[in-house]
Amino acid sequence: WLLAAEAVAVVVLSAELDTYWLLPLRRLKVRLTHPLAGEFHVPVASTVQQLHKSQAYRSVYPLLRSDLLDTWDDGEWRILTYSADQDGDRVTAVFAVPRDRYEPTAVKVALA
Repeated sequence: WLLAAEAVAVVVLSAELDTYWLLPLRRLKVRLTHPLAGEFHVPVASTVQQLHKSQAYRSVYPLLRSDLLDTWDDGEWRILTYSADQDGDRVTAVFAVPRDRYEPTAVKVALA
């Protein structure tokens, strides 16, 4: 029993081994007790702010003719639509923005 107790003590007190048992326990505790762990929704204003920082938005900004028209979530993406003018034709600018992470370089745009 003494040998087993010493092995458990080494595992518990070892800084190198805590990623195998302590880190998953901490993640579980956060998942269960954090006030935002349940149904947290990223505000649309935050998504728009990320969109404005993106190169995709800057590349079509001169074509945009409206403010945000519509938005919806599709998996890990938030879709935002704007009215745009391309060569005299009314088109829709559709942006796909990462919803759960801040990554302006991942923003995509399509003109339809």
